[in-house]
Amino acid sequence: RALANKILVLPTLQYGYTGHVMDFPGTINTHYETFIRQVIDVTQSLAYHGFKKIILLNGHGSNMPNLDLAARRTNLETDAECTVIAWWNLLTVDKTFLPSWRESKFPGGCSHACELETSLYLYLDEDNVRKDLIQSGTISFNNEDNAYNWVDLFGAGPATVISWTSSYSDTGVLGDAAKATKEKGERAYVEAAKQLCGYVNYFPPRPKDARKSLQRQPPSFRIPWDQRSIDD
Repeated sequence: RALANKILVLPTLQYGYTGHVMDFPGTINTHYETFIRQVIDVTQSLAYHGFKKIILLNGHGSNMPNLDLAARRTNLETDAECTVIAWWNLLTVDKTFLPSWRESKFPGGCSHACELETSLYLYLDEDNVRKDLIQSGTISFNNEDNAYNWVDLFGAGPATVISWTSSYSDTGVLGDAAKATKEKGERAYVEAAKQLCGYVNYFPPRPKDARKSLQRQPPSFRIPWDQRSIDD
């Protein structure tokens, strides 16, 4: 709404990569190859129709590796530029925001159905939040005393093992949901929207990075995923 004359918002892709959560009833998973292929089908179609600046706005952590690959492939296989943004990372642009907002411990307090996500849900749809069931949860391996294997929405150890969610949580609540408030949700929403608008203002006019060939001898055939002519 803030930038209605600058951005076209497509319908949300409702199902993503959640295979690791299948031990929790009700989970619906999209195979990672299906998910990536669907996203690339969309971005390639947009590029074909003339949209050359594409933002993938993500709301699910485990989609990120898949969306990163989809964006990279879009950039290599079309003449468009595509980038992926996790909405919560927009809260890190202003370095003063999270320190003034977050009360939960780091790492782990903001991970899944946590202080941040529960706050946002309370702001967006409070009537459908079962507030009597809100309780904090922990990621069991975050309690290990090591510098390598830990995770949070805003960081992870250099060698973090991400396997079946049920292996490190009995509830799927990963973080301090009890610290969530509607007011915090509103602040996070407004800040994320503001920073997304900032990126939308920056991205379209930014000149595209120019590719150049650095081989000593010109290649004799086109890379299969390169849509340029061999003479370009």
